Amino acid sequence: MRKNFEWKVKRSNKTTLHLVCLLDNCMWKLRAVMRDEGTYFQEWFLDSLKDAFGHIDDLIFISDRHANIKAEISKMFPYATHTICCWHFSKNIKKQYHGKDVVAIMDKAARVYTELKYNRHMEELRNLHQNVYDYVNAADPHKWSRVHCSDRRYRVMTTNTAECIKSCLKFGRQLPMLTLAEFIMNMLQRWFHDRHRAAQSVHN
Repeated sequence: MRKNFEWKVKRSNKTTLHLVCLLDNCMWKLRAVMRDEGTYFQEWFLDSLKDAFGHIDDLIFISDRHANIKAEISKMFPYATHTICCWHFSKNIKKQYHGKDVVAIMDKAARVYTELKYNRHMEELRNLHQNVYDYVNAADPHKWSRVHCSDRRYRVMTTNTAECIKSCLKFGRQLPMLTLAEFIMNMLQRWFHDRHRAAQSVHN
């Protein structure tokens, strides 16, 4: 840059770098801001996901209750349904209220298929711990209860599958991007191959 024009630093700190041109009538300026790594990755990932798959009817996202994730999903996929991972939700309740018994009841309420059974478990929860009852209702049952979800969650109530894949990629994540993609492809092919052979070996 110095070969073409002169510039000076107008502002510089740990998060912002602001440069301006010193030439007459030059309106050129550069401003770089450090962004939150987690938010940036969420934007990039969801944007890449949208480019790859386009519009999908009845699309459901399952995540923890992180506000940034909810905001980015609403922005990138306004037509999608955002739900809460029951496992993360249970951990939050256990950490805040220190009770395994209330977590077990909440988990039952989350997984039932009928509203009658849901109400039965929720009444049990209210009798046991009113604060937990208020907490889970404030979190919106449409996001964590199967029977109240506006779309079909089927049996997918947690992000456990993603967490398992993440664990399997503990070594692969250290690799370059293209090598990581090949690592994932080989891993999935091996899984499908092994399970296909196991299925074929089963005789009625």
